Amino acid sequence: MPLLHKGETVGVVNVHHLDRHVHSMEETSAISMIGELMTSAITKRLLEDENARLAERDRQLRQDRDYLEEAVAKRTAELQGANEQLRAAKDRAEDIARLKSTFLANIGHELRTPMNTMLGMTGLVLETELTGEQREFLQNRQGFG
Repeated sequence: MPLLHKGETVGVVNVHHLDRHVHSMEETSAISMIGELMTSAITKRLLEDENARLAERDRQLRQDRDYLEEAVAKRTAELQGANEQLRAAKDRAEDIARLKSTFLANIGHELRTPMNTMLGMTGLVLETELTGEQREFLQNRQGFG
């Protein structure tokens, strides 16, 4: 009699007698019952082994999940810190760019006003009577060439 688990043979019950005879219904029933009990015991053991394997796999998966969650949390904190530093650096760079623009606008105004005055005065002086050397000197400085 084959012992089956999930359609696969996991054992066999084989009865031998000293004298050859046909098994009675009682013997056949007893052998069938023994086979069923053995199949149940083997199936129970296989299921216990499978449950233990699955429990170990679940334990390992939980351990891996905990490790990954910890690694993700750590990396997330690192990235948040880096993002804060980048935001602060960006804000500082924008502040510096604004200060530079303001400085250049102010210094440009401070330089243009006297320069325009000097160019205007040089133009007026060139309209007066000058020696050749004076005229050449003023024209070279004014860029009239």
